[in-house]
Amino acid sequence: MKNLIKRVTACAVSISLAAGMLCGCEDTSESGAKEMLLTALDSITSSSENTIAAFVNDTSVQSGSKTTVTLEPGEYLDDLAGVDIKEIAMSADVKVKGGVLGTDLNVSYDDSSLLTINAVVDETSDTQYIKFADFMDEYVKLTDDEASEFMDLSDLGSLFGTDDTSSGVTLDTDDALNAVSEFDVRGIVSDIDSVIEQIGESIPEADSESTRTIKENDVEASFVTKKVTLNENDKDNISTVAREALENADNIKACISDIYDYDQFLSDMFDSQDTDADDEDEEIIFYYYGDKLVGFGEDNSNYMLSADTKNGYITVIKADDSSDKVSLIMTAVPDGKKLDMELNCSLTTSSDGEVSTLLGTDSGYSGTISLKINDFEVVDEDTGAFNANAEAEIPITTSDGEDVTLKLTADYTGDDSKQQQNGEVTVSADGEDKSFVRYSATVEQTDASDISVPAESECVSYDDMDSAIDLNSLEDWSLNLTNALGEELVTKLSELFTDTSDDYYYDDYDYDYDYDYGYDYDSEDYYSESYLDDLYENYGIDFFDYYNDSYTEFDMDGFLSDAEKVYPAEDFEALKEEIEEEYEYYLSTTPNIDILYYDYDIDIDSYFSDDYLSFDSDSFWADVKKVYPEDKLDELEDEVTEYVLAMEEYMSYYVDDSVEA
Repeated sequence: MKNLIKRVTACAVSISLAAGMLCGCEDTSESGAKEMLLTALDSITSSSENTIAAFVNDTSVQSGSKTTVTLEPGEYLDDLAGVDIKEIAMSADVKVKGGVLGTDLNVSYDDSSLLTINAVVDETSDTQYIKFADFMDEYVKLTDDEASEFMDLSDLGSLFGTDDTSSGVTLDTDDALNAVSEFDVRGIVSDIDSVIEQIGESIPEADSESTRTIKENDVEASFVTKKVTLNENDKDNISTVAREALENADNIKACISDIYDYDQFLSDMFDSQDTDADDEDEEIIFYYYGDKLVGFGEDNSNYMLSADTKNGYITVIKADDSSDKVSLIMTAVPDGKKLDMELNCSLTTSSDGEVSTLLGTDSGYSGTISLKINDFEVVDEDTGAFNANAEAEIPITTSDGEDVTLKLTADYTGDDSKQQQNGEVTVSADGEDKSFVRYSATVEQTDASDISVPAESECVSYDDMDSAIDLNSLEDWSLNLTNALGEELVTKLSELFTDTSDDYYYDDYDYDYDYDYGYDYDSEDYYSESYLDDLYENYGIDFFDYYNDSYTEFDMDGFLSDAEKVYPAEDFEALKEEIEEEYEYYLSTTPNIDILYYDYDIDIDSYFSDDYLSFDSDSFWADVKKVYPEDKLDELEDEVTEYVLAMEEYMSYYVDDSVEA
């Protein structure tokens, strides 16, 4: 039951964190805090809808915006870098018209221009154009595939268009954008309220009741807590009610269906629950504000609840596990037409906790992150412009083990055509505050009447990109870049981006691997534990069996389903994380070349010269066509072309480096 409630709540929060926190609140007429939060969310989503329509949905939209950002590094950053860093400025002039997006990007340092890029994206033909104006007169014309290769975005594949095989659903970027543009905040909040209300009506009578009062940031709320013992039938009934309520939640369904298959979404929520304790009675505490269910918990240290009180709005989430503790408290207080909000998040993690890893520490993390937003008011609901001032504090531990606190102060002002912000980040350490960076940013609406797709005469292909570069201009640009940054900063940047690992191992140290560090390579403790090996050796499931014959695909769903049936539940998540990191390693990008070698004993490498700078194509294809299936030759040819180019390019660099040495 605890897992079910958590899944239902996670569903709400995943739709929209802010909207999810509003579930189960009292009538907005009581304080107005919820109404003001909803108005802010409406404004944000309205602005998102307008922006997304300009970029994705509506080719009739014409709009533009110019963003300028100025960064002035402070003394702490200068000390950290070991060099005096000057002002950095960036501007992006974006225009959208008739499905065409144009961007002029400029970066400058100490009033000297460093880089100017002109880019155009034609959504109607899935074509992109890019020009480095400092040393190029023509645009490089790119297909989507060529653009991905050009920008080298492979590391971002997990964020865009990925297949989440663990849940059997596929996330598509355009679908996600469409879902945001159709985001009905009030409708979803109403659905969440309805789901929570129906769950509340299905809960059996309480064993005992008591009253609990919580006060945070001058907002006080008294809750009736009901301790309920749930047997198997109770849990089945609540699960059925919750599922039916979500099936009939049209606004939630409309939003999620644009991203995930909704039936699969419900199945993941209700059919994949831990069943270890299904046949046992469970005690759970339910929180009521007035007559409405507004939260749940296991005890006084592990619960979540929210309420709209006479003085404001309050949400509290606390989790207390055996090693990690997390608490989050959000309060909002109306002040006339303005709103004051405060968010405090306290974290305590073990040395191997996820939060610790995210913050870049290796010895655990403990601290309270706080955010205050004062005098917040929406000034234009169509553009999302707002006025406010903000303060934030984040304690961190640096890589050198120093405990510091980052402090942010910022002022926001907006109108119907412009949003501005000015702020500063300071670092507090050993009782002393030092400026890290001061910044200012402006986003202003502009006209988009002059955007157009470059003519063919203004373009070169991706393969001919080198010919578009003016080498004299490139040399001048490189010299100007060095002069603008200054020799000292250039040296620091070179040190930062130069890999010195080889020098570390071979120049600075002369050691014997077997004795200097005392490793006992025969000890089982030396090797890290492998859950996949354990699964194979003790449960007979070999993950290699879930690849197809060409090793181009892996049946993740089948593997996880079979493994979950036999593997200990407490170790299953660790097993899942290991397979998600491991399976890609064995996927083949040259399946036909592999088959040619293993099934037909033809090794492509034997047709290269000794230095791999030439390839005997005629002999290779003469031998291949004697044995390889004709219907697979086109696929093989594509692989061979890429493989030969890659090998020759790699070896040409190797030979050039050797000659220079």
